[in-house]
Amino acid sequence: MPLSLTCDCGARFEVEDALAGQSVACPECQQPLQAPALQRPTLRTSGFALASFLLAIVGAFTVVGTVAAVVLGLIAVVRILRDRERVAGLGFAGFGVGLGLAFTALMLWAISNGELFGLGAALRRTQMADQLDPVDPKAPLEIRENGFSLARPTAKWVRARKGFQSLPVQPLLRNDALLLLVQPDLYAFLDVQSEANNQVGPAVEEFILNRLKQDPTQPALNNDKVKSPPKFGGIGDDDDPPEISRITKVIAVGTPKSLPTDDKAQQANEMTAEATIDGKRWTVLVRTYQMKKSGRLFIVRAFAETARFARVKDELVKALDSFKVSPGS
Repeated sequence: MPLSLTCDCGARFEVEDALAGQSVACPECQQPLQAPALQRPTLRTSGFALASFLLAIVGAFTVVGTVAAVVLGLIAVVRILRDRERVAGLGFAGFGVGLGLAFTALMLWAISNGELFGLGAALRRTQMADQLDPVDPKAPLEIRENGFSLARPTAKWVRARKGFQSLPVQPLLRNDALLLLVQPDLYAFLDVQSEANNQVGPAVEEFILNRLKQDPTQPALNNDKVKSPPKFGGIGDDDDPPEISRITKVIAVGTPKSLPTDDKAQQANEMTAEATIDGKRWTVLVRTYQMKKSGRLFIVRAFAETARFARVKDELVKALDSFKVSPGS
């Protein structure tokens, strides 16, 4: 844009802006004049860049906040690149986008694994503390009971005490279980049941599915009555107890398969089922062992929420593989 100059002699003329700040001669009197310097526009920091930066920090542990930080940061980058002489804040925008992407990925990973940085596991351990045997890393992993033995996968698997209950999984718990093991961190369970002279025969799938459907208000282990969980926050005893969950759907996953038998068992089978409780699916891996002499039937079940079953499957299978029937059972 041309620059307008006025000489002391009264002459008015224009020069190219390339001569801004330089000395030029008046075309009338030839006296030197100083061309004014160009005024650069004032830089302002992009509001989108600042918003992106702040959201990435304040909303670091919320998916909504971090996604918004990424979106606002990208908008800021586009606007800054279009008008770099007037708009600044590229560093703020880049930080907001980078941190937003990182925390969004981290939160989605935590949510997909069913845990928020271990908070769920810590809460379960606290709530179940008085219902489980203490964790003893030095205790032997093998458990010997009347008629069978079984090895815990790790020391974190502990025996449930009489009256154990947990509302989300309550319908799957049985008061006739001989043993119930719990892994609070993974919210996984394993129990052993037994029936006398119950011939399953070839209809093992129907037997297992029907057994899962039985009595959806089944009490907890070795307990005659389902108790309400302890109340917190000063809630009075007159408040209505929480409604007991129910199994609303049971389906078979795959087909049953026969397992190798020894001289004590005449038939051994395995199958996987899914039970839906309050909209959440639970995967149940079941093995049955029919004894030759006594006709006694052992039912060993390992179960966890379907969303986290893959994480705990190796431990469940390890425990199931360790199950052994004692001689004479």
